[in-house]
Amino acid sequence: MSRRFIPISDELISRAIRIAERLGIPFRTFIERALESLLDVIEYNPDLMNTIAFVDAIWDLVRISGILLPRDVVYKIIERSDEETLRELERELRKVCRWYSTLVKVKRGADLKEVKPILSLWFPDTAIDITTNNSDSTIRIVLSSPNQPEKVSRLAAAVLEEFLRGLGYRVIEVRVSHGVVSAVVSQS
Repeated sequence: MSRRFIPISDELISRAIRIAERLGIPFRTFIERALESLLDVIEYNPDLMNTIAFVDAIWDLVRISGILLPRDVVYKIIERSDEETLRELERELRKVCRWYSTLVKVKRGADLKEVKPILSLWFPDTAIDITTNNSDSTIRIVLSSPNQPEKVSRLAAAVLEEFLRGLGYRVIEVRVSHGVVSAVVSQS
């Protein structure tokens, strides 16, 4: 097989060299491993950028003490919670969301395109729709899940609201009904 030379920016090469040095592996080995890993992912999931963001988001959640449990188990625990426990859960979720949104903003920016994959990670059984109203520059975000109990929807609203505030959006309105959370926001 013939060798091909592909022009790559000096900045990108320098960054790759720094990472390889930090990992303690030769630059060529690092590039080959990274490229092979990317090709393995792309072969089965061509939407690479979302895949990488999703994996990065999962690791961020794990670092902030997130654990993966079956949805039905979590829903049963939440639904059996009394109001005081529910308020305590909401406070804890808001605290985690503030930290997490700060991390997301630093790593990937505060663009609303970051909201959908992050929320789908927190609420995997939820449809997420984001629409912009050009006439008043507001943005509506709707989370909907026919499986979501009322108390879970209340917590989902708290997560959405805190996450959006943490990204720097002004939350104008949040409405909650069984299985549906709707928020209207604008740029701060």
